[in-house]
Amino acid sequence: MRQILLSIVLVFFGLSSHALEAQFAVGGGIKSTSIDATAATTNVSGLGGYQLGAYGFFPFTEEFQLRTAFLYSQRAFSTKISNTDYDVKLAYLDIPITAMYRFSEFGGVYAGPVISLLQGKDFDRTQITGAKSSVVPLTVGVNFKFHPQIGADIFYEVISGSVADGFENMRSFGASVIIYFE
Repeated sequence: MRQILLSIVLVFFGLSSHALEAQFAVGGGIKSTSIDATAATTNVSGLGGYQLGAYGFFPFTEEFQLRTAFLYSQRAFSTKISNTDYDVKLAYLDIPITAMYRFSEFGGVYAGPVISLLQGKDFDRTQITGAKSSVVPLTVGVNFKFHPQIGADIFYEVISGSVADGFENMRSFGASVIIYFE
């Protein structure tokens, strides 16, 4: 994990020649999560969560840029085991390393991996075991501005494989409002 964080720092320093062109923002929004249960006797349904944090946009060219952030992100779901409902909320520090193509000054599309480090587990009346300390969702999304300093992200992310014992293949759809510093 240290190598990944060191790589992120090196990328930021490598982009320092474009530091004056870099754009920074803060934002927050909601996300809806769904997940699959591996046990046939377990039913799951998605719950709403939220995310908030700081964003950075570092240009490589006029059209292409690195879109990254430090986001507190909550992924939540409800599970029914033996006719009893349990709510599960997993909190992560998300660090997206996504490539963004800007088709105009006010819009672009992005895709790439997100490094998600588990920060907390909140369980309602049950213990979910084996929650992974880190996962790597793949994210695609649209970023647009409807004012020079106000915009939004709409995204879809997929985490393939196990997230915790008995739960796998998490998917989230979300939207965030972003306020840019200019």
